[in-house]
Amino acid sequence: MENFPHLPTLLSVAAAVIFLMLVLNQFLFKPLRRLIGERERRTKDAGDELHEAGAVQAQRLDEIENRLKEARREAYDIRDAAQRAGRARRDERMTEARQEAHKIVERARAEIAADIETARKDLESEADRLSQMIAERVLGRPVGSGGGDR
Repeated sequence: MENFPHLPTLLSVAAAVIFLMLVLNQFLFKPLRRLIGERERRTKDAGDELHEAGAVQAQRLDEIENRLKEARREAYDIRDAAQRAGRARRDERMTEARQEAHKIVERARAEIAADIETARKDLESEADRLSQMIAERVLGRPVGSGGGDR
């Protein structure tokens, strides 16, 4: 040992370091690595859950948007159907009104024609009466009502 005067000290320091490493590894480093591993696992799990929640949220948002689009399309369809029905009712009523106006015009024409015929007959009879009266005054005697005594 003369060649290595510090060998016992070196060996005892080496043994102390090894012992300290074993103790620190057992009571400090292993629990610390386990704690760090657990935190990494939880962080990864939380990240995975966040990613899944984001995917679920995106899917639900898409579903909501699709339902909203469907509801809008249904509302437009209902509005268009109501407008078409309204136009059809309006056209039907316009047709009825035209037909009624045509009937009224035809009745008025028939009444006017009847009034004209009545007025023509009244004028003819009045013209006969006036012509008879004129003839009686001109001739100075009564004239028969058929024009038979010429």
